[in-house]
Amino acid sequence: MRVFVVPDVHGRTCWQAPAQHFLDTHSPADHVVFLGDYVDSFEVSNEQQLNTFTDIIAFKKANPDRVILLLGNHCFQYLYLSVVKCFGFNEDLYPALHLLYKLHIDYFQVAYQRGQTLFVHAGISQAWLTLHAEKISQRQQALEATAQPALLADVLNSLLRSPGGPALLWEVGPEHGGSDPLDGPVWVRPAELKANLPPGLTQVVGHTPVAEITEVGDEATGARLILTDCLSKKVDFLTLAF
Repeated sequence: MRVFVVPDVHGRTCWQAPAQHFLDTHSPADHVVFLGDYVDSFEVSNEQQLNTFTDIIAFKKANPDRVILLLGNHCFQYLYLSVVKCFGFNEDLYPALHLLYKLHIDYFQVAYQRGQTLFVHAGISQAWLTLHAEKISQRQQALEATAQPALLADVLNSLLRSPGGPALLWEVGPEHGGSDPLDGPVWVRPAELKANLPPGLTQVVGHTPVAEITEVGDEATGARLILTDCLSKKVDFLTLAF
């Protein structure tokens, strides 16, 4: 099984041909995973940003079992109109984007996981997992009680649909203008993650621009972090085999 990863597009169209080619030339078991942040750009017109977002929704609709759409910080604000808005928040596009997210909420999730590889917009720090260990355990037990999967991604996606869960996932620390003690899964930056990676877990993230796809790791704990948000510098996409 293979996974083709599309990092933060921010209105760009460079994902279309490679993602479609991947689906056309690979097996039905292979997936395309978008890491979130579909809009908010100072370089791309509002019209193109909106068209790109509707194209991504249509791509998911045409391939419901093969395309995974994750939520990033530039998604949460249009879905929930969070108190803390991201740099680049587009007031003009808000009504249309809010409606599109609400109408297609079932298309989106926070995380996707294959074995010990977690796909999430920004990342998960061990400190954040420890801080919310009780709530995470409760969600895990609730899933297991109904015989549902309970991987970390399943727990995070369950939080998204639970009371108070979106606020937990959105948590923003002081560095980004928030009042929470730590950055959550759609906000945390690599500098914080690298020193605080959950052991044994490979995380594939976007969120923080890099010149090229970059991997870092901790041999002692078996933790890995793959940074993919390179589209502002280089059109390149990660493909992982499982």
